[in-house]
Amino acid sequence: MAWAVRWVGAPTTLVALVVLVLNDRVLKDAWPGLLTGKLSDVAGLVVAPPLLALAMAAARLPHARAWAVGSTGVLFAVAKATLVGSEVASQAWSLALPSLVRHDVTDLVALPALLLAWRAGGRASRPFPAGRRRSSLAVGALVLPGAVLATTATSCSPADGLREVTVYEGVFTGGDGGIERRIVTSDWSAVTIDDTGRLQQLSGLDEERLAEDSDVVTTEACSTSDPRRCWRRAQGAPAAVETSSDGGATWQLEFAVDRRELAAVREEVGDRRCGSEPPLGVSDIVVLDGPQGQVVAAASSNSGLLLRSTTGQWRRVPLGAIGRSADPPPTPDPQVQLFPVDRAPTPTTTTPGPTGSTGPRGTSGPAPSPTCASPGTRTYTPDPRNGPPVVVTRCP
Repeated sequence: MAWAVRWVGAPTTLVALVVLVLNDRVLKDAWPGLLTGKLSDVAGLVVAPPLLALAMAAARLPHARAWAVGSTGVLFAVAKATLVGSEVASQAWSLALPSLVRHDVTDLVALPALLLAWRAGGRASRPFPAGRRRSSLAVGALVLPGAVLATTATSCSPADGLREVTVYEGVFTGGDGGIERRIVTSDWSAVTIDDTGRLQQLSGLDEERLAEDSDVVTTEACSTSDPRRCWRRAQGAPAAVETSSDGGATWQLEFAVDRRELAAVREEVGDRRCGSEPPLGVSDIVVLDGPQGQVVAAASSNSGLLLRSTTGQWRRVPLGAIGRSADPPPTPDPQVQLFPVDRAPTPTTTTPGPTGSTGPRGTSGPAPSPTCASPGTRTYTPDPRNGPPVVVTRCP
């Protein structure tokens, strides 16, 4: 196990560790691009094997150096060359830090860096003079925490923006009390969009009442009232929508975000830390039918919300403007929309008077409402969670 600690503190590993930290903390911000992106892969492939070998040596596995280098290469290749591998790797890294491992076959050019790791491990496993052995062991133990932190922190999670839009059905706050359907945005400013295209901020109570979404996203959706009318993410365009009037047999471009707008979004979001461009395309799309036509909403990641009105007009709502462009949430909220109910009349004891009238003593019975000559009734409909409608008698 001591040789694995010396491998962590080997000159080759130390140089790779410095390059890894410097590249992720300074160079990627100053010069984002292909070179700095690949440099992290090269340095990471030199730093990772000794850490893996240390864990294997602690578990007393034989041939730890060979297994560490080989496992690092195989796992790196699977994560970069396959979609499933990159997804599994992202989930695994996210156990330590929110991370995203990108599926990028071109990153495999960094694999020869494993030869440097192999040679450094071989030198660390050779016999050393006592003094040099102790010093290299001390350096490795000192560097070990920083090496672990650097490798877990190299992964980056770029801003995904608006990823989902969902059609919900139910009794929404501020509505007419009936069941209706609305589009609800997620991952960003939560708003509702009704069948007229009106945006309104989602009330706090409605947000709590939303049933858990299935996390199902789709890039193609059709009208329920007119199934031949469909919309989908445009092919070959980052933030655009195509439409079909024949059930998907043919498609034509209906809306695309201007290239200058997309360039401005790239500049503003700027995935500099990861050395790659932020996602801008449509990731989810839904159709909401109404009496005046169809409202179409597309979640377009960092491009924001793409919204089609019932008249067929499209507009892009930037991420930061989704909440600001929506009407305020309904007021008052149903939590404070409950009204006090008049107490039920209390029984009193009365006795017949000399002329047959009732007085304070006598038979038991309800007393007349001590209010006014012509009281009125009103029906209150609280939130469904609080019970059925209540009829209340009040004076004008």
